[in-house]
Amino acid sequence: MKLTLRLVLVPVSLAIAFLLAIWGERFTVAPLGNGRYEGTPATVLEFFTVFPLVSIILLIAGNRAISRYFSSTKSR
Repeated sequence: MKLTLRLVLVPVSLAIAFLLAIWGERFTVAPLGNGRYEGTPATVLEFFTVFPLVSIILLIAGNRAISRYFSSTKSR
């Protein structure tokens, strides 16, 4: 069960980090004509800083939560 949760944690945390990085990109694009947008140099920088940071934070927090849950259930 512990291994299964950790295997599920990886794709879920990567998906959440990807969605948050895409959401953050919306604040760094420049408007063009016809309702279109163009990425700026800050867009690339934002994605490649937010995605790894959020994924690392989610993986660490998820692993700590899984470890705490299973260590508390052993003491019962």
